[in-house]
Amino acid sequence: MTTMPKGDQPPPAEHELPPEILNKRICDFDLHIEGGPLENVIGRFRRELAERGITKLEPAFYLSDEWGVPDGTAAIAIPFYLADERLRRVQQARSGVVEGKDDEDILRYLRHEMGHVVNYAYRLYEDNDWTALFGPMSRPYTDEYRSVPFSPAFVRHLPGNYAQKHPDDDWAETFAVWMTPGSDWTTRYQDASTALAKLLYCERVMTDIKDREPYVVHADIDTDVHEIHKTVAQFYDEGEIKGVALPLSLDGDLSGIFFSVPGASRRRRSRPHGKSLILDPAA
Repeated sequence: MTTMPKGDQPPPAEHELPPEILNKRICDFDLHIEGGPLENVIGRFRRELAERGITKLEPAFYLSDEWGVPDGTAAIAIPFYLADERLRRVQQARSGVVEGKDDEDILRYLRHEMGHVVNYAYRLYEDNDWTALFGPMSRPYTDEYRSVPFSPAFVRHLPGNYAQKHPDDDWAETFAVWMTPGSDWTTRYQDASTALAKLLYCERVMTDIKDREPYVVHADIDTDVHEIHKTVAQFYDEGEIKGVALPLSLDGDLSGIFFSVPGASRRRRSRPHGKSLILDPAA
């Protein structure tokens, strides 16, 4: 059984990408989570859930064209290229960013996506306290969003100040920080009263619901990898995944200052998913 690479390998040049890989249809790779490089990290994530007392809600995992959680479901889509080292290297060369460059990075994305699953499964967005802290779920999703660097109102987890995109993502990022093992968030956000209030709410609500059966358990699959009939070259040539490499050490705020983030944690939704960030230094 294999694990994900450490993420420190140099990106391959375009001419180093084998034509037999580029010209092969994605569905013909016969990609699976079980028995592949993702199996171990998914196992780690399941153990994290159990350690956090999340035992009544079991998300489904499947391979798709990007990270995501279909609206109102308990299913987490994982980028297909993470299931095969050859495709991961194509992603790195053609897109410039691997959202899940190693096991630790994959866990970061899984924790975020699990936040969406929890929100939908327990319909937290219907709670008045949730809305008061994070905002209404009905707020429009736009292709671009303005980010305030170092805002004390939001946690920082994924690159690009992603918590500032939409209330649903604000919750998902808050949940991810709360769920991260060893995360000393009470100290880290002690001088950020609004972000801390969101984390304390998360801790309280997760304690309240951990023994409850979820309202939503169905796992609707959206764009399963075996339904992607394009070749690898077609997939990238048509611009379905674009991105900017973001050093993980920049930790969200700095990446929001210096980079546009076209693909940070793209999430499959019935409404369009945001593709870019605009810095708002005056906000």
